[in-house]
Order: sequence, then structure tokens, then C-alpha cells
Amino acid sequence: MLELIISIPIIIYILLWMLFAIGYVLIKKKKYNTPNNTGISVIIPFRNEEKRIQPLLESLSKQEKKDSYELIFVDDNSEDNSHSIVSSWLKKYNSRAKLLSLNNVKGKKNAIEYGIEMSNQTWILSLDADVELTQNDFFYKLQQEIEPSKHFYIIPVAEDKGALFISVIESYILSIITYVSAKYAISLLASGAGLLFNKDLFLKLKPYDKNKNIASGDDMFFLSSVLKYNSNLVKVISPKTFKIIVQAPNNYLEFIHSSIRRMSKMYYVKIRNTKLLGIIVIAANVSLLLLLINSVVNNNFDNLIILTLSKYILDSSLLMLSISIYGGWSLLLVSSFMIILYPLHIIIVFLFSIFTDSFWKGRTL
Repeated sequence: MLELIISIPIIIYILLWMLFAIGYVLIKKKKYNTPNNTGISVIIPFRNEEKRIQPLLESLSKQEKKDSYELIFVDDNSEDNSHSIVSSWLKKYNSRAKLLSLNNVKGKKNAIEYGIEMSNQTWILSLDADVELTQNDFFYKLQQEIEPSKHFYIIPVAEDKGALFISVIESYILSIITYVSAKYAISLLASGAGLLFNKDLFLKLKPYDKNKNIASGDDMFFLSSVLKYNSNLVKVISPKTFKIIVQAPNNYLEFIHSSIRRMSKMYYVKIRNTKLLGIIVIAANVSLLLLLINSVVNNNFDNLIILTLSKYILDSSLLMLSISIYGGWSLLLVSSFMIILYPLHIIIVFLFSIFTDSFWKGRTL
């Protein structure tokens, strides 16, 4: 009986992951919309990104049709050379672009609001400063995705495949979940590394007014506001069409703090299905460790083997779907280590969140 109770979260996890995999396969391909002349303001808030912003600047330099968008960098009180790096780059960049600075306020949400206030276009694309755009016609093709009835677009992102493998694999699977869930009108996740939205919608909802005290979560708070207002305004863009690559944490400690930041989003943001997803993931992985202990005590490993193998197959299925988009087939060689490492990682993150302060961009979460 105890073994059955412990197994329930794992079984739910397996069934849910199966639905994500099947859902992805059943998604029908859609052709581009008719090209339009909708202008886009690209808002890039940054803070202390001198070691991570170069890939973004290089990919921006390669963009075609630069007259179809404007770039707005907003410096959120950087304490390194980020400001001077961007300033120097802008002098060589032959297009519409500006560099702004926050003075009397701080925080990414304030930086985004300031950038939007100073923008001249109807549509806003928010990008993180540590991303890379893999297509030279990214902004031009993005304009073709805009529909009159959709005002909030989620762009799934994934981490650089050559970085910390446990973090990369997690990001790959989350990218598929982000895409599939939103495609079936159950938006669970969004990333501030790539959000496209109507300026008037942002100004109307004012999604950050009541959460400025929380350093992170600009993406999920905005998604929550839109879902509450009108979920039919949301659309997800296929990662097959638009690839945004974000730099992974530099080391495992940074990954821990990144995980705590993601957990804090789920805690504060009022999206019931997102909270449920987080609970299922945590419960399933913790249950796997408890099931291992129970199997050792009772010297019966049959159920453990079946559930562990099933979970691994479903995890690997979502991973392979993502690899087919972003590349990195070598990740499959190390994915088996996630069976033990990820449950342990969740325990470590939980302990860190209780006994230590977590930081993001040099600020306490």
C-alpha cells in the first residue's frame, strides 16, 4: 500500500509527459502569414552582462531589414562595463537604436516599462541580454507571425547545448512543454528571454504594478495578467521557426539559484495550472527517491524498475523532440544520469531555498 501511494506522483508525471509528447506530434504545421509592415520595438534590459552580452550583439549585427524595427537597450544600474560595451557597439550599428539608463529606480520590470515608454512602435519584443538569435531574418519573419486577434506571443527558448548538461536538458524539456501547452490553449510557461506583445495591451494591464518588490518573474506575471484578462489573446510561436538560445548558468551553484528563481515565480504567480505542473514535477522526483529507499528496505525492485524506466523513456522522448529543433544529440549520452541527479537536485534546491539567500543579478530574490 505504501509503495502504491509513493508511486502515484510518478504515474501522474508519466501520463502528463506522454500527453506532451503526443500533443507535439499531433500539432499541424502552419505556413507563414502574409508579410506585413508592422513595426517592432525590441526592448533589451540588462544588468552586469559584460561577459554574456556579446553573442546577442553579434546576432543583432547580422540582422537584415534593420529599418523594420528599433532597438532599445535599458541599463538597469550595471556595476560592470556592460554600459560602455553596448555604447561602443551602438556607434558601429547603422540603424535605429538607443541606450537608456535607469536612474532613480531599479529592477528589470522598471527597465522594461521605461523601454516601452520610450518606444515608437505598436509591438514590443522583450529580449534578455544573454540570448542569441540564430536567424539573420529573425525580426522580419517575426512580423509575419502577428495576427489581428492575438496580442501576446510566447516564444519558447532553450539554453546553449554546450553548457552545464543538467541545466540544458531541463531547458530543452521545458521548451517543448511551453510550446505544446500553449498550442492547446493551456499556457503554462513563458520566458522573458523572448516575449512579443502589443504595447497597448501592456499599458492597459500594467502587469508589474503590484509585484515590483519581487526581483524576478516579469514574464510569468505578464502571462498571468493576460490569461486573467483574455486567454484568447495568447499565441505560441513554434521553436522550429524561431530559435532563441539563452546562455546557461556558468556553474552548478548558479543553476541552483536559477532553479530557486523559477520556483519563486511559480509560488508568487497566480496561474493554477503552472503551480500544479511544478508540484507534479517535484512530487514525482522526490517520490522516485522514496521509492528507491522503499525498494531497498523491502528488497523488491520490480515497481521501481518499471516506473524509473517509463519516466526515463518519456523524459528522453521530450528531450529528443527538442534536440530535433535545437541540436545537441550528445545530450542523450548523459541524459540517463538525470534519473538520479535531478531528484537530488530538487532536494538541494529546496534546502538552499530554506537555509540560504538566493541572488539574481546581484540582488536578493
